[in-house]
Amino acid sequence: MITAQTCWRTETAERARVLIDGAAYFQAVREAMLQAEHSIHIIGWDFDHRSRLFRDGNKSDGSLQLGSFLRDLAKRRPGMSIRILRWGNSVLLNLGRELKHIFRLGWSSPRNIHYHRDLGHPFGATHHQKLIIIDDRVAFCGSLDLVEDRWDTPEHLEDDPRRRLRSGDIASTRHEVAMMVQGAVARALGDLFRERWLQATGYDVSAFHGDSDPWPPSIQPDFRRVKVAIARTMPVWRKTRGCREVEAFHLAAIRHARRYIYIENQYLAGRRLLSAICERLAEADGPEIVILNPENAESMMEEASMGAARAYAIRLLRDADVHGHLALYRPVSAGGRQIYIHSKVLIFDDSLLKIGSSNLNNRSMGFDTECDLVIESDSDEATSTGIADIRAILLAEHLGCAPDQVSAALEEKASLIQAIESLRKSEGKRLEILDSDLPINADSLLHDLQLLDPEAPARPFRLAKLHLARKLGLRRARYKPSGKR
Repeated sequence: MITAQTCWRTETAERARVLIDGAAYFQAVREAMLQAEHSIHIIGWDFDHRSRLFRDGNKSDGSLQLGSFLRDLAKRRPGMSIRILRWGNSVLLNLGRELKHIFRLGWSSPRNIHYHRDLGHPFGATHHQKLIIIDDRVAFCGSLDLVEDRWDTPEHLEDDPRRRLRSGDIASTRHEVAMMVQGAVARALGDLFRERWLQATGYDVSAFHGDSDPWPPSIQPDFRRVKVAIARTMPVWRKTRGCREVEAFHLAAIRHARRYIYIENQYLAGRRLLSAICERLAEADGPEIVILNPENAESMMEEASMGAARAYAIRLLRDADVHGHLALYRPVSAGGRQIYIHSKVLIFDDSLLKIGSSNLNNRSMGFDTECDLVIESDSDEATSTGIADIRAILLAEHLGCAPDQVSAALEEKASLIQAIESLRKSEGKRLEILDSDLPINADSLLHDLQLLDPEAPARPFRLAKLHLARKLGLRRARYKPSGKR
């Protein structure tokens, strides 16, 4: 099994459910938290206490804001602990709300709410894991942080008033995916949280050994009694032993895929991953590879670096596609606007399903902290059918059709690309060909990626030397990551 060779731990999930888009995720999180008895542990890139967990119609119910919701839970259950570990430097990205944020979830909160900003990372690295663990019995892992602009429905309606932000603007359409699991795998994710909490705060947290069942009663599982593997990225830093399990899993899965590789991801830049995909595209009988990516990044800084990297990757992959096995798409709303892909999904054949936090860029492989969940069928028919069903549901959402139509088209065409092409429309919610005419300067791109998308930790003075040498037109400084691979 690929996961046995590459992942940290493999445990049983009594139940597992794939949550597609923010509306389903926030509802499931809220329902599970209401069932909590002992602990709610939250760890993420960002956190906003004003995020609403449930939205109905055009109204905003302040009582359902995350901060007030957690405070109410803490007051009603004084024996329950709520711990929030947030990447410390995300504070710099949201200075406008930080003082109030710290006050509301720090000094004025019940004593059983513990809020901590995690600053224990190499220079320039981020904590990118997105986990919620409830009573060590139910856990969530995926692409979503608990912030307001992540909410959306599978319809991705333009100008949906339910996406109205506090600023008055309406958030853009956004596609997210997470997995909810119950059982021993949730306990394992609880162990990961306790390790991160100890490293960040110096305090141990005990595991919960009770028999609570926080699984939301309204949610039916996609999988029962299924093995779920956990893959991590952690950089080598100080006394922390790094690991590159996410990268090892991706490379092994790409090598072993036989028929189809389906990818949804925010970025497309990982050097080793692109090389592995190109090798498979060179095979006459290699797998079909379908990649969904946004056309533009969310910010100017991201677009300046990762946009150029995406353009370079598109050119590289198209040049390698000598047998017509590659298709690159971008999801578009009914009005022709970009639906921003923020999900991190990989499905290989009908045998592997990966959902988590890791992007297809260099830093997710060895620089940032990441966590992915992987279901591997190991020839189990029910699990293989479940994985195929998830792929059909995802594609149906993007193509604006029913999942049964996707499954029928795949069976008829015996080709994932031909099935998608047979269902693609020129209007309505749809998939369009992803292309880029962005001019690329290879030297400039290499420099920008070393600064913003490094493969491993580097000492700051080395990056400064590289930048200065380039600006002054001197001989290029050699980039040397400080972390071992």
